[in-house]
Amino acid sequence: EAIDKSAYGSSKISQWGVADRQLTNAEMRISFFVMFVFGIICVYQYMMVTSILPQIVESFGTDMSNGGMMMSVFSIIGIIIAYPCTFAMHKIGVKITLVATGVLSVLGTLICIYAGDFSILLVGRTLQGCGFCLMSVIGPNVVPRLFPSNRVGTGMGIFAVWFPIGLMIANLSVPQLFAVGGWTIPFWTSAVAQIILVILIITLFKLPLVPESMLAMEGHGEARKISKGKLYFGAALVVGFTFIGFEIAYYSYNDFYPTFLQGQGLSIAAAALPATVGALLNIPCGIAAGVIVDKFKCAKILTIASFLVIAACFITITWMGEYNAALMWVSAILLAVIPWSVIPVTLRVLIPSLCPDTKKCDWALTGMTVGTTLGGFGAGFFPAIVAAMGTYHMAACVIAIVPIAMAVVFFFIPSDRKLWAERNAE
Repeated sequence: EAIDKSAYGSSKISQWGVADRQLTNAEMRISFFVMFVFGIICVYQYMMVTSILPQIVESFGTDMSNGGMMMSVFSIIGIIIAYPCTFAMHKIGVKITLVATGVLSVLGTLICIYAGDFSILLVGRTLQGCGFCLMSVIGPNVVPRLFPSNRVGTGMGIFAVWFPIGLMIANLSVPQLFAVGGWTIPFWTSAVAQIILVILIITLFKLPLVPESMLAMEGHGEARKISKGKLYFGAALVVGFTFIGFEIAYYSYNDFYPTFLQGQGLSIAAAALPATVGALLNIPCGIAAGVIVDKFKCAKILTIASFLVIAACFITITWMGEYNAALMWVSAILLAVIPWSVIPVTLRVLIPSLCPDTKKCDWALTGMTVGTTLGGFGAGFFPAIVAAMGTYHMAACVIAIVPIAMAVVFFFIPSDRKLWAERNAE
């Protein structure tokens, strides 16, 4: 009897890597771990140029105005290919799209290494950007396929820390690697790591016969398919795009708060400390948020509370006119522990809860990838708002309107606790 793998597409190529059964816990963890480490290396490729950008620019005989393109191409590519990536994932399958992501990343890195002029270097960075964007789409969409519904929060909580881990590895290792042999050494390091991980993906990455998000646990633990009759696809799309509001606030803080602190008399190193400490706190707190959401089914409540914490901090203690070390650290820790850690997890848990149909869920989760790019673009206007309003504090009060609006939107989104009760009642 033929095994039905149609949940992943009708063609043989789209079913590559799909097992003939549900995965064991060990197989699920191996598949997730390989994909997770692969994602960390994609982040490493994205961020590895930040600490050596002046040296790269100098080696190509250009200036920093052009050097900024080495980062901005990632945002541009993110807007262009996010939804085509989801379409490709549905047509040719998850695993082959994941492998193609690695191939693009390696090819882009090699082009950067052997680039004879800066324009060729940007071509390589564009291909690296394709790899990063593809991974930012694929990763969150794979988690609901691998993890049972009652553990998606944990999976999303772990996956959500791929960026801070990759960022920290880049910040810690790139200066040392550069000292060994110049700017190409970090590029070679990432290329070798990506090649190894592509091989591991080909050999070890698997998907369950039926995506786990389409199964519900009932009775004595038997798994059954969830009815597709009660899907909140429209609400899932809205939730995905609310990430724009989160990213506007997040990038406004992380990109411009150090500048604000330098204006208060802090050194460059001291001004960067709140964001650095925040990134460190994001790792355990993001994972903890996922575990809490799984246990208490409180993603909606935590999301509303987190958006309100952003607004409250921005309006009150974060951007006040006179420097106060105590308030600076209270603000930094509050923002890092609650909204910066919680919202990327809770949104990724709510979306598959609202829409267990994996293919529809993919489109909603992709909205978060687009939201990341558009939010970063929107935050770029923060200095202009400062100039128009006269002070950082007044500009922050304007930005605070965005998370307040997002909190209001979430009052009309079905709660995950209600959704869980509906699934169990079917």
